[in-house]
Amino acid sequence: MKAIESSSHSLGKLIEWKRFYTTRCDSAMMNFLRVLSFTQVLAFACFVSAPAYAQRDLGGVNIEDFCQRKWGARAILVNRDAYGWRCRVTGANVTVGVGLPRGVNASAGASGTDYEISVNEVCEQQHGRGAVARSLNPRDPYSWRCFR
Repeated sequence: MKAIESSSHSLGKLIEWKRFYTTRCDSAMMNFLRVLSFTQVLAFACFVSAPAYAQRDLGGVNIEDFCQRKWGARAILVNRDAYGWRCRVTGANVTVGVGLPRGVNASAGASGTDYEISVNEVCEQQHGRGAVARSLNPRDPYSWRCFR
């Protein structure tokens, strides 16, 4: 009889202990999840509230002026999108690939020589160092803006 009482007493203690710690662990786990959820929401809010494009808009770009100053050329569109701008030199003795700065790409055709444009460089020429270009619509050649 003593063995049964001792066994049921131990079982009772075990059940009581299990309830106590399960409740504490569940409670601790819930608190942890609440804090984690709040932290995730806070981190997401910080990420969303400070987007990369939240820079000051300095205005549009003057690609024609850039081409004239840099190459003595005209700005032309070879593709009807934001990346289709080139500076075209016509009527001059220009040899493609000779004497060009590193990273400058040019192509010669019957109508002249086309130089690729760095729109970031256009923005820096217009607004000084630190100005960067961003196309607001890649399908629109006139959507370039400068930001700082």
